Order: sequence, then C-alpha cells, then structure tokens
Amino acid sequence: MNPVAGPLARFARRIREKTENNAAPPVLIAALGDSVTQGCFANGVMDFEAVYHHQWWKRLARRYPRCTFSVLNLGVGGQSAPAGLARFADQLLPHHPDLTLLGFALNDAGAGLRGLEAYRKTMDELMGRILGEAGSDLIVLTPNFIASRDNPRVHPDHRQLGYVEKLVPLQTGGVLARYAGVLRELAAARGAAVADVYALWESWEKGGMDPTDRLENGLNHPDREAHRAVADLLDSMMAELVP
Repeated sequence: MNPVAGPLARFARRIREKTENNAAPPVLIAALGDSVTQGCFANGVMDFEAVYHHQWWKRLARRYPRCTFSVLNLGVGGQSAPAGLARFADQLLPHHPDLTLLGFALNDAGAGLRGLEAYRKTMDELMGRILGEAGSDLIVLTPNFIASRDNPRVHPDHRQLGYVEKLVPLQTGGVLARYAGVLRELAAARGAAVADVYALWESWEKGGMDPTDRLENGLNHPDREAHRAVADLLDSMMAELVP
C-alpha cells in the first residue's frame, strides 16, 4: 500500500501498519450517531448485522485480509448532535479511533430551519474535537431521506404520536436537505471526507424510485438494502482514497 495523503491518511497508515505487523493494535473505527447508526429498523427491531458500518467492516476484512478491524458502535436512538457532543469525552475520546464515522441530522432537523445555525455550531465543534483531540480521521455521513408521504409501514404508536405529520414536511419542504448541505460545508472546511448518503437517495429518486419505499419503519429508518448501499458507498471511497 502506497502512502496516502488527505482526509484518510491516518486510517491508511494504520491499515498498512497492522497488515505488515500482526502485533500492532487493531484498526479501530468508531461510529457515532443516532438510531440509524445504532442499527434500528422497524419499530422495536434491531439488526446489528445489517447496519451499514458492520456491513462495511466485512468488506474491509475482505479487502485487507491481513488486517484486523474493530468497530465501536456509538449510535444511540433518538439522539441529536448536542447529545453526541456530550458523549464525546467519555465514549469516543478514550479510544482515540483511527477513523470516526459521524452521522447526526435526522433528529436535529426536527427543529426546522430555526435550528440550523445551532446545529452548524454543534457539528462544527464535534468535528473539530474528533479531528483534534481524538486525532481521528473523519468521514461525515449526510442523512438518508425521511418519509415524503404516509404509508402502511408506519407503526400505530408512531402514527398516534403524529410522527407522519411532523416528519413529512421536513423532507418535502427541503429542511433535511438544508441540514445535509451544512454537513457538506463543514466537512469541506475541516478537510474531512464525506459519504454523501443524501445525494445517493436523491439519485434513487431521480431514477424513478420512491425513497419512502426504502424506509423500514415508514418514517426514517432505512431498510437493509439501503444500509448495504451505504456500505458500498464507503467501500468505493476506500477504493479511491486508500488503494
């Protein structure tokens, strides 16, 4: 493996180190985010084998068969960027991961456009601390789409709580797209890599697929095929950035 410069330089260096020296520590990936990162699918259904970072871990193991990878799942359902920032010092920093996958926006977007600047500030601080204090490389994930219409997969409990009425306007009104845009801007300013999940879902919509059909819970949790697509996206970034 040739030396790599840029946003994944540490990650590449650690892969090379572990590949060449079996006594070196495993390459550690931390996934910090919300319920999607945690592995939530339908209401009350968890699938840690299907979550995108676990699927990517398996691809990495195939791509680099002499390297050992470990993934720390720091996804917590219902949390937003401030909660992620609050957990940084206790749950992420002590591990000093080689790479952090960062995915917050779905819950933050519930504050609408009025919450956009606070979100920008919090995510900028979180990115800075991951890159600085933790010394970790960083891949920022833009969010998947949320529901753009009512559908029969919405659980009765969620329907009773008015989730359809709360979430649909965030997608159809372009609010979530604005949050995705903030992530792209911050990552560019920080020199971090971006896995543009939102753009992936946009491409599906432009290709004639209804993105709401890819939501396992009918609201905001991607199905297993959508998680697989994110793993493919991450793997394609590795092919480009870490030959």
